[in-house]
Amino acid sequence: MGKVWVQAVTIVSATGNDGKLRQYHPGDWLEIGGEDARNYLAAGQIKILNQVTKQQLVPADCGIVLKTQAKFAYDGVAIVYGEPRLEFEKTLIWDNALSFKRDLIPVGLSLLDRWEIAVPIPDYNTLARDIGTEEDRKRTEEVIHDLRVPVYETRLMFIRRNDDTKKLLDLWLTERQGGDDRLAFLRALYISKPYILALPSIWLE
Repeated sequence: MGKVWVQAVTIVSATGNDGKLRQYHPGDWLEIGGEDARNYLAAGQIKILNQVTKQQLVPADCGIVLKTQAKFAYDGVAIVYGEPRLEFEKTLIWDNALSFKRDLIPVGLSLLDRWEIAVPIPDYNTLARDIGTEEDRKRTEEVIHDLRVPVYETRLMFIRRNDDTKKLLDLWLTERQGGDDRLAFLRALYISKPYILALPSIWLE
């Protein structure tokens, strides 16, 4: 991937075309490689302001499964609607009732080059023991053994399609019937054991 133009939101240190390390301030424009752009985006240090650079950051064979129909488009990313499913090789499963930083879409999809699934943890103070019914928590404890763990935001998941993640999604869709989605996800996660990345809460609005 070639270089892209981005705008600094915070102070950013980056190597210029002359090979020298420079410091950029909020509002400055800089030209950086795609991998650096994804890292800075994930850290909230830059923003992408035009569709051309967004296209350059979007990986191939990816798309979004949106829960409900909405007036939403993201250049270079296919969109389908309905229940969670692995429609693409790299899929963002998004319940669009949840707001998040949409400029991070290409970052999340690109993380799937390394990880099988990436999901935010919105609050490290909310643990599995704090949510769901007593029966749901008991079922979860039988699988994961300790409820003193944070829960994932299951309304926003970046997933790479393979055997492990297919197993995870099938288990989750089965387990979530009649119970808390987040506890059902934990049970499915501990059984299927995909290579998961916990995204920080800054991904959510």
